[in-house]
Amino acid sequence: MGTHARRRGRQQTKDSTKIMEEKIKASAIVSDYDGSYGRATTPHGVKPADRPSTTFTFRRYTHRTRDNSKSTGTSSQLKCPVVRCVLKSRQTFVVHADYHPALVEIFRSMPKEKSSYNASTKTWQFSTDLYALIATSIERLQPPVNFEGLPQIALRVLREPKVRPVSDEELENVDEAIYKRLFSYQKHALRFIVSRNGRVLLADEMGLGKTIEALAAAVYYKKDWPLLIVCPSSVKCTWAEEITENVPSLDSSSICVVNASTEKVLHEPKNRVFILSYDFMVSMEKSLMARQFKIIIMDECHNIKNFKTRRYQAAHNLLKTARRALLLSGTPALSKPSELFTQISCVARTYFEDSKNLVNVTVMQSR
Repeated sequence: MGTHARRRGRQQTKDSTKIMEEKIKASAIVSDYDGSYGRATTPHGVKPADRPSTTFTFRRYTHRTRDNSKSTGTSSQLKCPVVRCVLKSRQTFVVHADYHPALVEIFRSMPKEKSSYNASTKTWQFSTDLYALIATSIERLQPPVNFEGLPQIALRVLREPKVRPVSDEELENVDEAIYKRLFSYQKHALRFIVSRNGRVLLADEMGLGKTIEALAAAVYYKKDWPLLIVCPSSVKCTWAEEITENVPSLDSSSICVVNASTEKVLHEPKNRVFILSYDFMVSMEKSLMARQFKIIIMDECHNIKNFKTRRYQAAHNLLKTARRALLLSGTPALSKPSELFTQISCVARTYFEDSKNLVNVTVMQSR
């Protein structure tokens, strides 16, 4: 019995193996994604029908497209060159460009006295008065290239007349008492303000004397007074003290520190300087607009960085009608470029249409 049982067991094993082989043959053809077929193999590369086993690894075939670009060289021919312009100064701009014979020909055709090539950075530098010619020549290339020209804001700045020069003699017309207190760099700041017709954002670091710089500019434009100073409530008295100390020709009784939201103080004939907080600016907006201030100083102007607030709306309405706007802040943008939009738009309304335009320019120029 034992012998017959062993024989019967071996026969059953052979039959089971044969059945398994037949099943494997039937399932060994696997479908590829594109409809083509291939034979499944074992890890040893042997067809399942040739090597009976109870375990098999099936390999799914993957279609690969042959890359002919290496042999034919078409990849470099089809690649679209990128040309990017960056404004370096009011006088020059730099061109970063992928190599392209037509581009090189354009760049070399420019006047040598107004162009140069930097071999280490592989960039071209040109005078800004050549920009229109270069941009037009690049845009006419066929096939076209990927051309990133100067931002529209930069082009508008270049088209504007240059700032007027300001002589030392002209600056000395400022009240002598305050002018002699200025350091050389503060006199340079005063010249900067005057050369831009009194509409600036002063972002000197804390401790450099933005207060006295703004006061010197305000005295220079004294014909536009009365003067409105908007600042945090905690420094209203500090501003009054600075004016009394640095502008002794001004009677201290003509300095009005606004501590109540009342319209009456704005029409007192003796008051020549009004100092109030940002909160009072909001609550007294209509009265302040009616007073039509022609010169305004806004200290810590990052307080108007959020364009969704009433504070910004009130500040914007006041500053857009003023002839002189002096914005002061040691930290105009703490976290993102868009914070600058509200402040810049108050002193230079035509530069940026919206904050998105400012951010796009900042990102592109910093790449």
